[in-house]
Amino acid sequence: MPQFWTNTAGNVLVDITGKPILCAICPCGGIGCEFCSSGVGPPQFGVTISGITNDVCANCDPEFNDTFICDFDSILGDACKWKYTFPGESALCTGLYPGVQAAFVSLWIGYGNDAPWDRHGASGQYWAIVEINAGQNSGTGLHFRHLFGGSKPDCESISSQALSVHEGLFPPAVFDYYCSRGSAACAISSL
Repeated sequence: MPQFWTNTAGNVLVDITGKPILCAICPCGGIGCEFCSSGVGPPQFGVTISGITNDVCANCDPEFNDTFICDFDSILGDACKWKYTFPGESALCTGLYPGVQAAFVSLWIGYGNDAPWDRHGASGQYWAIVEINAGQNSGTGLHFRHLFGGSKPDCESISSQALSVHEGLFPPAVFDYYCSRGSAACAISSL
């Protein structure tokens, strides 16, 4: 059951449109996320990535093939977001491309009607998107996607859910230049 912000009198607070304001951190320890069947998501997801190999950059394999613990980050419009940020400067390349670094791994769970992924077969469906970023700007990463269909996922019970490589909004041409995604695979699990 979703939990909402309340005032000291116990009244549910609403935004300027009259919509109740969801708690970001709920007393139960979960995260308020309206895209989950119970209205609550886990504070963390494990994102396991494998099958990425080196190309121009020599450190793609050790940086990206791992399980990353993504902490709840924010609610952005039509999605709840969990994120892992690589510590310090995780350089993927040396020599010609010293500025290329592993920046972050993000997981979004949301709904397709108003999302940028609409144009790619997600309209009217709930989805999960994982992005691994191999650069300093958005759009330089590799995306994985899973469609849950028209029903909200039980976010707190997701276990080893496979996501497939998704060309989507940002084709991974920049990522493909630095790292090879030949047999890339991704799975998510709530923690």
